[in-house]
Amino acid sequence: MIAESEPEVFVVAGESARLPCEVTGDPRPQVTWTKNGVRLTSDTDPHYFLTESGSLEIFSGHPDDTATYSCTAINVAGVREKRVMLFVHGAYLYQRFMYTITGMQTYTQYPRI
Repeated sequence: MIAESEPEVFVVAGESARLPCEVTGDPRPQVTWTKNGVRLTSDTDPHYFLTESGSLEIFSGHPDDTATYSCTAINVAGVREKRVMLFVHGAYLYQRFMYTITGMQTYTQYPRI
C-alpha cells in the first residue's frame, strides 16, 4: 500500500525536494522510482536518494528536475504505482507563481535567476 499525499510538489531552485511514497506491506514492498519513465537510482546519480520509507529525496533541485516521477511498490501481493509532479522554479518565477495562485504577495521580491 502507498500512502496518499499531494500529487504536486513545488520547490525553488537550489532547495531539496522530498517526493512522498510511504509504503507498507508484508512482506515489505520493493520500491523503485522513475523520472519521465526512466528508472532512477542513487547508485548512479547521487542527486537522488531513496529513503527507507520509500520516498525520493532530490538534492539541490534544478529546473531540469521538473518532471513526472513515478513510485512503484512491488511485493507478492501485487504492484501499486503513484505519480508525483515536481516543479522546480527559479526564485523569481516561484514568487510570481505563488502570487498568481494566492492573489496575495507574501514573499520578498527576488531577482531574476
